[in-house]
Amino acid sequence: MIAPKSYPEKLPGDTVLPDRHAGLGMASRRDILRRFKLNASQRSPFTLRYYELMWILGSDTDEEGIDQSIEAVDGRIENHGGTVLRTAAWGRRSLAYPINHHAEGIYNVVQFDMEPEEAVVFEKEIVADQAIIRHLHFRIEEADLLPAPPPAPPAPPEPAVEIAAGTEASGT
Repeated sequence: MIAPKSYPEKLPGDTVLPDRHAGLGMASRRDILRRFKLNASQRSPFTLRYYELMWILGSDTDEEGIDQSIEAVDGRIENHGGTVLRTAAWGRRSLAYPINHHAEGIYNVVQFDMEPEEAVVFEKEIVADQAIIRHLHFRIEEADLLPAPPPAPPAPPEPAVEIAAGTEASGT
């Protein structure tokens, strides 16, 4: 059995609050917070939140660079335990004001779900990406999700070619 961590009874800055639940005296603020802190295995599965990320790439980015950026963002979302729900490429648009000497930018939007703690780390990675000249990352409600793309129509069946046995096409 692993021995529990030993904490000093009182640290400078600890606020002593009455322990109203047990009625046994006083409990420090740290003890109260420690009581409610959950480790990763005890977290509720309902802590996932919906987020939207809009990012702008520089106008000098080619089609291959755009695809790489989208794949990189999708990969980062999955690395942080998120799920990509919707993706939209808004294309090249003029900027309201120049950003890093760019008058145009290539806009992309992705909606995903992720735990709030992971979303903070994810945004720090987006800030560090040099290809992204501006981004906006915010939480959205489920009602604000983009509509799902319509399902692709089924492929038409291939026409069956019937060949009658013993018949030959005569050209006369």
